[in-house]
Amino acid sequence: DSTKNISFSVPSEIESDSLSIKLKLFPSPLSSLNEALAQLIRQPYGCFEQTSSTVYPMIMARQYLSLQSNPNNELIQKADKFIDEGYKKLIGFEVTGGGYEWFGEQPAHEALTSYGLLEFLDMKNIYPVDEKMLERTKLWLLSRKSDPTKDFKLDLKNLDQFGGAPKPTTNAYIIWSLTYSGIREGLDKQIEQLISDAMTTTDSYILALAASTCYNIGRNDTGRILVKRLLKYQQEDGSFTNAVTSITSSRSSSLIIETTSIAIIALLNEYEKFTAECFTTVQWIASQSKLGR
Repeated sequence: DSTKNISFSVPSEIESDSLSIKLKLFPSPLSSLNEALAQLIRQPYGCFEQTSSTVYPMIMARQYLSLQSNPNNELIQKADKFIDEGYKKLIGFEVTGGGYEWFGEQPAHEALTSYGLLEFLDMKNIYPVDEKMLERTKLWLLSRKSDPTKDFKLDLKNLDQFGGAPKPTTNAYIIWSLTYSGIREGLDKQIEQLISDAMTTTDSYILALAASTCYNIGRNDTGRILVKRLLKYQQEDGSFTNAVTSITSSRSSSLIIETTSIAIIALLNEYEKFTAECFTTVQWIASQSKLGR
């Protein structure tokens, strides 16, 4: 056993008997992570992006909670309630003709719709998502591709930095989301252009998206080549650096977290080949949850 003294100052203007202190101890990163997951269970609000920023993390937390040996059923029920509320809000932002926009106004936005497609696909694991809506969303995104330029026609509108990523980043993200949804046909030119760019880029975010895309379509050999290029940017602590930006135009530590999260998705496709790299990456991601946040 051991003891530790903690010193702190109490402002002189505080009234006597009005101060209370709450101490939480986290004996391991996992315990801090569990507390952080509980904090993700919140009521959704706002536009499509704001609602998604609450609902999407909650979807992931809900899946993790249900896998625990001793699940917190009360917390799971709370998450289910809020996910139901969030889903009903999100589909209200669908634009007539397909696609999504922050407030459901014309025209729909390609990057935001791609983000929403990924969100709805992951939501399907725990919630009955409308298949017809998913099909409309995929078809609308496909309708935005430009075969002559081997990319996508993009609405330049952005809000709170979302949607303002460079065109190569946005194109890679759209292709990744469509292939994640099971689309294979009709994207040949866009996929080949993405792979060609990924073979020379030093942008680790695009590299991770391209590698994941290859695994999505069963081109594991190409995916493996891109993962090996991606690993050049893995640091000793497991994080991935050297990204220009992300789909949300992140910078600094947020960009490193986003890039590392996309990278582990690619790596996990061949966990047996990249076991050590996966382990350090997951450890680093878990370490970013501190003091229950």
